[in-house]
Amino acid sequence: MVISPLKENQSETKTDKKVTLHVSEGIAHVVLSNPPTNLMDEAWSTQTQEIIDRLGALAEAKEIRGVVLSSNGRHFSAGANLESLEAAILGMKQQYLSSMLENSLYFEKLYDLPVPVVAAIRGVCIGSGLELALACHYRIADTRMVMGSVEATFGIMPGCGATIRLPKIVGAGRALELIMGGRRLDAEEAFAMGLVSEVVHHSELITKAIEYIDRLSPWYEQVANG
Repeated sequence: MVISPLKENQSETKTDKKVTLHVSEGIAHVVLSNPPTNLMDEAWSTQTQEIIDRLGALAEAKEIRGVVLSSNGRHFSAGANLESLEAAILGMKQQYLSSMLENSLYFEKLYDLPVPVVAAIRGVCIGSGLELALACHYRIADTRMVMGSVEATFGIMPGCGATIRLPKIVGAGRALELIMGGRRLDAEEAFAMGLVSEVVHHSELITKAIEYIDRLSPWYEQVANG
């Protein structure tokens, strides 16, 4: 299967698949495909969990040497669907809690993959979208990216790993400030904090992500082989 790098003027086409997987030259390309803001709902969760299981199988069989996570459209992800957030605010319904727990477990599976996982982030990356990006090993940002842990502005807390991963990256004090304040960061500030590894023009995102995999996958393989 072959995937071509997304172009800036590519149309934001919706399909019945809210996340897709293609493999080309040993690299798995996972694409969030629910534009314009790639919201995460129950269907998204189900499809993403299936794809992460598939990635694990491909990595175990040594059929892939890395994963690029990108998006169809102008934005990476605005996080959970507001209807799901409303359910959480108005009673923390069991279905929402179960879905959040499942997403958290699968984000951990993504993080535990034995191959480099690189997020190519354009536009908005907030809420659960940020938590998904944090579950990747490396993050490359579009110059126009906006990133933030915004759950507190809806009266809830992040539930898919940000409370654990953010402190590891930016320190406990700064992570608490970001999580409790819900402040959004531009690409340069996110880079200065170490939240993203590099800031590039939108046209370079996929190419740069592949470069990371080419450079780092031999090291991952060496570690995996002991």
